[in-house]
Amino acid sequence: MSRLLRLQRNSQDVALQCCRSLRRDFLSSWVIGEGRGSIMVPMFTGIIEAMAKVLAQGDGRLMLERPAMFDDLKTGSSIAVSGVCLTVTEMNPTSLTFDVMPETISKTTIGNLAAGDFVNLERALPAHGRFEGHVVQGHSEGTGEIVGLTPIPVSFAHNLHLPAPSSTLQLRSGSAREEGESTLNSQTTTNSTHSPSLVERGLGREVKSQDVRLTVRVPAELKRVIVPKGSICLDGVSLTVADTGADTCTVALIPTTLTGTTLGRKRMGERVNIETDILVRTLLASR
Repeated sequence: MSRLLRLQRNSQDVALQCCRSLRRDFLSSWVIGEGRGSIMVPMFTGIIEAMAKVLAQGDGRLMLERPAMFDDLKTGSSIAVSGVCLTVTEMNPTSLTFDVMPETISKTTIGNLAAGDFVNLERALPAHGRFEGHVVQGHSEGTGEIVGLTPIPVSFAHNLHLPAPSSTLQLRSGSAREEGESTLNSQTTTNSTHSPSLVERGLGREVKSQDVRLTVRVPAELKRVIVPKGSICLDGVSLTVADTGADTCTVALIPTTLTGTTLGRKRMGERVNIETDILVRTLLASR
């Protein structure tokens, strides 16, 4: 508790320090530092603008369908692809192509993408843009396995005493999808092939009836910088940490997030890219 209180006391000071080091630039990037030592970096907020279908992935290249709203891009533009900052190397009216480094392939989910999969997209925050999420760099620190997907009624979604997430959710036999019913099972299931996604369960269609608690097993080295009520970025989506466990963190997904991002398509056992809150990391590094 004392550690959390110290984080709360110092978080405002850290935020002010970070803001003082950032200067808005006329491009879709931010300038960090002063004088000759300054650098221009893209910045994101974790507010997903569109989902895009993967057209091809392999040999260090990733090709995606180009959303119609992405009409202001140019070669060299930075885009967060499921939370991973990538640079547009080729483009045409219908597709975007990125070069992907071996390091990115090995430490993110990008290397596991196949044609037909979907990814979350966010363009770099423009200088005049509204800052609605939290500071996201697009530097995934690792991946985490989904170990819990628990639907909860909207009327209880904001209760402070939410039940602990179950490790699995299975459909009842018969007309479970039509009725929106589900059965919690305490056995752990990690094979995503046999686990229905949230969209397949019908939650994406019945957006007024369900919120979802999503629990992710996080790498040990990231656990110390994930704090309750703090921010976390999963597959590029800005979320608030609702709860933490010995090796897990849990977030609440509202219907808008379920239908507007790829998190609504996730299954048990699948992995997501994780980026922790830069403010917490900066605070801990400065101690």
